[in-house]
Amino acid sequence: MRSNMKSYRFAILSLLAIASVGAQATTLTATITSDDAYEAYISTNDSVEGTQFLVSTGTWSSVETGSTALTAGVVNYLHIRSRNWSGPQMIIGQLSLSDADFAFDNNTQFNVTNITDWKLSRTGWGLNNLTAVDLGPDGLSPWGNQPGIDDSARFIWSEVAVNTDDHYWSIRLTPVPEPATMSVLGLAAFAAWRRRRATR
Repeated sequence: MRSNMKSYRFAILSLLAIASVGAQATTLTATITSDDAYEAYISTNDSVEGTQFLVSTGTWSSVETGSTALTAGVVNYLHIRSRNWSGPQMIIGQLSLSDADFAFDNNTQFNVTNITDWKLSRTGWGLNNLTAVDLGPDGLSPWGNQPGIDDSARFIWSEVAVNTDDHYWSIRLTPVPEPATMSVLGLAAFAAWRRRRATR
């Protein structure tokens, strides 16, 4: 019986080693513009701003792309702070993940601006979330079609009326268990079951 338990432990450790070898951090790529400015951050806490990885270099006619590595095994949050200086206001963008180890709230590795997955606050990260307003599809006047952003993306904001306060956007990225990880968990459960049977 002791040799069997050693075999189970060895198998579990081997699977853990296989799961960890070659594992690379998932990369989030964001392509964004806002009327008039924004900064993008990655965080593991929805109440904390996080680390900046992308910032607007001009007004809404300038579309920027940036990438950042996600922290494995925990929920990550893309935080975007945008602001309007005057006149029309919006944010639009697309997001993609480098692998299937994480997923957006739409359960895929691709996401565009929408009022379901993009959570909004006008007071701070993780505070007083509001439902954003859908202003219309990519291509809508006065902004027109935004290069590098999927046509399914929507122009969104807090309201149609002009406002100039900061807008705090939060997009959740949830880790997805890998097949190797699930195999390890299954084998561990089987070993525990065998151990309980042997002690009866």
